[in-house]
Amino acid sequence: MLHNDQRTLQTMENTISQMLTNGDYEMALPWKNYPPCLQNNKSPAHHRLKEDTRKGSYDIQQIQGFYGIYARRVHDLHLGPLNTYWYLPHHAVFHPQKPGKVCVVFDCSANYWGTLLNDKLLQGPDLTNSLVGVIRQFRPDPVAFMSDIEALFYQVHVRPTNCDALRFLWWLDGNLALQPEEYQMTVRLFGVASSLCPKTTREFDVDTIHTVKRNFYVDDCLKSVGSNEKAMASLSQSALLMVR
Repeated sequence: MLHNDQRTLQTMENTISQMLTNGDYEMALPWKNYPPCLQNNKSPAHHRLKEDTRKGSYDIQQIQGFYGIYARRVHDLHLGPLNTYWYLPHHAVFHPQKPGKVCVVFDCSANYWGTLLNDKLLQGPDLTNSLVGVIRQFRPDPVAFMSDIEALFYQVHVRPTNCDALRFLWWLDGNLALQPEEYQMTVRLFGVASSLCPKTTREFDVDTIHTVKRNFYVDDCLKSVGSNEKAMASLSQSALLMVR
C-alpha cells in the first residue's frame, strides 16, 4: 500500500469517533498538510452563485430542505485552526424518476489561483468492490435481496474544526431577495478526494461487516441468504444496521 494511502487510513482510524447525540460518526478530513494552504475564495464563489441563479439552475425549496439537514449557518468570522475559509460552488441535480429528491453537488475541484480543495486532501485507497465481483456473488442462496444506504456520503460528519473548508453561500430561508449568507456543510461530501475510501466500523456484528466488505458496490447491496429462520433473522438484523 502506498504511503499516502496509509496516511489516509491512519487519519480515519485516529480521528473517527461516535457522536453521542444520535449515534452518527465523525472524523477529520485527511489533509496532506495541516493547516492546508487555502486562500479565501469567497468572491468567485459569490459570482458563480449569481450566474447559476440567473440561469435558473436552482429549485430553491428542495435545496433549502437539503441544507436544513446537512448544513448550518455560520455567524462567527473568527478564523479557526485552518486560518482561512474555503467556499465551494454548488448546484443541484434532479432525477426524473425520483421526484421530490435532490442531489446537491459541491465542486471540490473548483480552481482559484491554481488552488483547489481536492489538491490539499489525501485521496486514500479506492476500497470500492468490483461490480462484477458483487454480481457474481449475488445468487448462491435461494432468497435474494437488494438494498442501499440512504445518503451514504452524508452519514459521516466532518470534524467541526475542518468545516471552514466546506463553506458555501446561500440565501436565508431560500429568500433570493436577501444577500447570500455563509453556511458550511457538516458532513463528508461526494466529490471530495477521499470519498471512495470508506470506513467500516468495528461495532457491528461479523455478518454485517462481511456483507459490507463483500456484497456492497458503493452504497448498493446485492446479497442472497438461506430460507431457514436463522438466516432470515440474520438478514433482518443486518438490514437494520446497514441502513442506520
